[in-house]
Amino acid sequence: MLKRYSKQILLPEIGIEGQKKLNESKVLIVGAGGLGSPAIIHLASAGIGTIGIADFDNVEESNLHRQILYSEKDIGKNKSEAASEAIKSINSNVKIKLHNFKITEKNSYDAVKEYDAVIECSDSMDSRYAVNDACLKLNIPFIYGSASKFSGYVSVFNHKAGNGRGPCMRCMLPEKNDFCSGCAEEGVLGTVPGIIGLIQATETIKIILGIGEVLSGRLLKYDALKMSFEEYKIRKNKDCLCNDIKNSNFINHENNKSKNNFNQNSNKDWKDEMEEEIDAAGLKSLKDSKKDFLLLDVREDYEYKKSSIKSAHFIPLSRMISGDLSFFDSIPKEKEIIIYCRSGGRSMTAIFMLRGLGYKNARSLRGGIKAWAKEADNSIVVE
Repeated sequence: MLKRYSKQILLPEIGIEGQKKLNESKVLIVGAGGLGSPAIIHLASAGIGTIGIADFDNVEESNLHRQILYSEKDIGKNKSEAASEAIKSINSNVKIKLHNFKITEKNSYDAVKEYDAVIECSDSMDSRYAVNDACLKLNIPFIYGSASKFSGYVSVFNHKAGNGRGPCMRCMLPEKNDFCSGCAEEGVLGTVPGIIGLIQATETIKIILGIGEVLSGRLLKYDALKMSFEEYKIRKNKDCLCNDIKNSNFINHENNKSKNNFNQNSNKDWKDEMEEEIDAAGLKSLKDSKKDFLLLDVREDYEYKKSSIKSAHFIPLSRMISGDLSFFDSIPKEKEIIIYCRSGGRSMTAIFMLRGLGYKNARSLRGGIKAWAKEADNSIVVE
């Protein structure tokens, strides 16, 4: 052990005792793809004792530009099994446990319960919420990552801090949406998930060792085009039941059923009060009527600069999530607000936030600017 990990052991923050902690730890990686590949490689190299891999997909040729764990000989193989073979070639001392199935609300508790930390690297928001909820119930830290196009995000949820725990993913994204859901539709530069996965692995090692400042309560954004990192605060939502998880009944594992009670009081009357969405034809009719309303673009700056709907205001969702809602200080609560993003996912998150602030007349453009470009204004080009 001394020779293999000597350069790590030399670090006073790690030493022999720290290396023993790593060798005795158990980490689950959910999704052995673009994010999971670099995370797996470096955790195995660092000497994590047991690595669990949850992935039910097969390796495809289109994976190879970013999923560096695999080579051409792995095309067609199950990812979990191919990843297991790769780990053995990197570090034969690592114990491997395969979970060759999709993580869902029904099986997430059993899948994560034996691990010290869970790294979520899938492109499925369903999986992320299932992992988040199971980690909350089991008091396990959850290392979140996502990558799309030229940017990616990392945060740590449910991290022990003092006598309590930091925010969970539902504090940031209370309901399911496609905010940073992955690269399947929008594409990705192959190096971006590599960087995000490395950061996830680094945060996991820090958590196990109890060193440094962990990305708890912070969302780190990486922008490859600008070669920049930005940081946004994530505040613990006082209405989220993660504040009282022991007494909540949002996951009933005894009968293997899940119940989501998060923020149940803040959104229970959405559909009773107003439709959540408007389609492109409805927005065009609204614009043609000259009715007074606010049109808001919540995409990122680089997206807004390339194309936008005429007369739209701009405030990125990432800025809203960080808590900066000063833009709305002068906006009357009764004002009708139409929000759009690229395809409709991020705008629904913004709707949830605004309705929680009392903006009951806020709606999302169904299908986002993509639908608008296709159905109402073909002069707009959306990449």
